[in-house]
Amino acid sequence: MEFGCRYMRKLHLWAPPPAIADVALEELLKARHKRTDTYHVLLFPRLMLPRWRRLFNKACDLSFSVQPNRNFWPESMHEPLWVSVVLPFTLHRPWQLGRAQLVVDMEGELCQMFRKVEAMDGIFCANFLASRTGWPRCQQAWHAECYTCLGQGKFPLEELVDEEGNVWHTQEELEKRVNFGVKGAHLVVPFQCEICWLRQLEKRDPTSADSDYIMYIRHVNLDAIAGRSKKTISAHNNKMTRIIGNCKALGKTPSYPPRGPFPNEDCVGMGVGVDMQYESVHASGRIRDHIQFSSLRHVRSTYTVSYQSYAGGLQEGAAFSKGKGMVRPTRCPTQSQFFSDFLRGCEFRMGSESRANQPISIRATVEILRRIQMMAAEETESDLALSNYYYRVGAMLAVLTAGSLRGYEGCYVCLTGLRKNLRAGKNGVVPADYNFHTLFSEEDARKLLHVVITLLGAFKAENGSDYHMINVANVTTSGLQVRWWVEKLVSVCESDGRFRGPAFARSVYGDTCSFSLRLLVVASSCSE
Repeated sequence: MEFGCRYMRKLHLWAPPPAIADVALEELLKARHKRTDTYHVLLFPRLMLPRWRRLFNKACDLSFSVQPNRNFWPESMHEPLWVSVVLPFTLHRPWQLGRAQLVVDMEGELCQMFRKVEAMDGIFCANFLASRTGWPRCQQAWHAECYTCLGQGKFPLEELVDEEGNVWHTQEELEKRVNFGVKGAHLVVPFQCEICWLRQLEKRDPTSADSDYIMYIRHVNLDAIAGRSKKTISAHNNKMTRIIGNCKALGKTPSYPPRGPFPNEDCVGMGVGVDMQYESVHASGRIRDHIQFSSLRHVRSTYTVSYQSYAGGLQEGAAFSKGKGMVRPTRCPTQSQFFSDFLRGCEFRMGSESRANQPISIRATVEILRRIQMMAAEETESDLALSNYYYRVGAMLAVLTAGSLRGYEGCYVCLTGLRKNLRAGKNGVVPADYNFHTLFSEEDARKLLHVVITLLGAFKAENGSDYHMINVANVTTSGLQVRWWVEKLVSVCESDGRFRGPAFARSVYGDTCSFSLRLLVVASSCSE
């Protein structure tokens, strides 16, 4: 309150009758020199202009006019309203801010703000001047440069940088595309203003508490616009303008359907879009402070599954199918063209960044297995259970590495299959003329030195569980002794009285990861 009162005492409003405007301006010039730190706002109807125009231009630092078609300056006023702002004097040259570049730019923006929006030269709500049941007529329209993001800097935005972290020259163009509208976008994208959308989603008028809600709706619209190329939107807008002009000259009704009003339901997925925008701002990511677009898409997937399983979605069960392909018509909002544009624009704004796990070199893996083997041998006499534990961990690491398996797939190794095929390939023969480019037939390959790894489970991209047999060299060219570890694993399991079932318990997988990571630092330094 103290802040408001202190500055309100320095702000003065001048709105005299036009007949004495010249006298009021002379007094203003005197008052400005008496109190150099005050602000003055002038509101003059454009009447008796020759009497006060010279003094008006002399006194003002920035000015603009408002046409008589606004809610605060209706058409009954007939003449435009001239608005001027007089800024305080500065403590250094040039003593006034009237010609400063910042003030000149602001004056230009204010003049543009009250410029009339032409029919094909802006962005119009689809319900513009249309009356929908229970709601007043919508009058929302913007110049393209005036339809901006309401929370710039709050929404995730990809930053284009080179390898040294320098911002790329197209970054400014990217920010402009995702934060500003495009002229004629309402002719290509199903566009409704934020007020109409909130009425449609919540069945009520917006209140002061809905500022964040409106901000998210605005950004869904901006992302949908960004999902279409600016050149594409401009090309369609120019072509439509030309055809409408031709129809007007010909006296023909344009063939284009009316833009609205839209139905009183969310048929394009705006509600889900708002949910995604909220998630992108508040959810924490693993790579960055915000989540990636690939994770954000799950919001849409969840809604689509929910729609397909509710009563209305069940009635859309008809499908066109041939073989394994299937096409099903649906009214699901998240399958609309608007939502596809929104997803494309959202991905364009957020970008996509992945950070793969760092691999362990084969030399480090061999060194880890050598150290595990030494540790197991040292504990054989003092603690047999701990020694067997080390052997199981080493066998898990050897099998995963040699078979190129995912970590959890080590739990699929079948002990029965290992025991049954343990002798296969043990006494194989390598041809004398063998080299890396030699191609073997299936029969010749079975005669080579190898060990069979058997797995039983549900693998990725397979429907259900299946049995797999992988033949791996007894000793790889990198020095990985796969057969030795498999035979040791079978021996340890038999000593524990286990002859069938999974060769590894699920706890061994977690132990393998943690135990191997503890040795990784030392092993990596030794292998380099």
